[in-house]
Amino acid sequence: MKWPGSIIIGGACLVGGGVVLAMTNPSQADYNAFAVKHLSDYLKTEVCTLKLPIIGTALQAECEKLVDTHQPQLKEIIAANTQRKDYLFFSLYRTELSPQQILPFLPSNLLPSYEAEAIGIFNTFHLYRAREQLRSLQGFQEAQFDWRISQSMPFLILNTGGIVAK
Repeated sequence: MKWPGSIIIGGACLVGGGVVLAMTNPSQADYNAFAVKHLSDYLKTEVCTLKLPIIGTALQAECEKLVDTHQPQLKEIIAANTQRKDYLFFSLYRTELSPQQILPFLPSNLLPSYEAEAIGIFNTFHLYRAREQLRSLQGFQEAQFDWRISQSMPFLILNTGGIVAK
């Protein structure tokens, strides 16, 4: 009967595995670098490539350059909006980003907010949830903006809470 030896070896492997997991649990700074890279890639491939009315993609190179030059600011925004739950062997990260943090002059809920969740384990990160929280018409109402097409005048009227005279 070799049970005692097997128990000791199994226990040693379990403790050794726990030590390895704890030593390779990535830090908040590691996550910030990971998140900035993924956010930058997303901005360059999804936002900078949007075709705008009249100018098309003429500003794509400038947009990409802007993303590259503002890496420190992106890192600060991510660090300020990320919650880390450290479980010794791994960590869970949740980041919530809204356009209001970057462009505070915009009405609330004009653009979508983003939420991402990742697990950090073995010195690496795995993004397991990323979603866009869509803007709602209520955001326009909360910000006192009323966008309508006038029946008598063929242009867009912006009402900021006052009465629109025709």
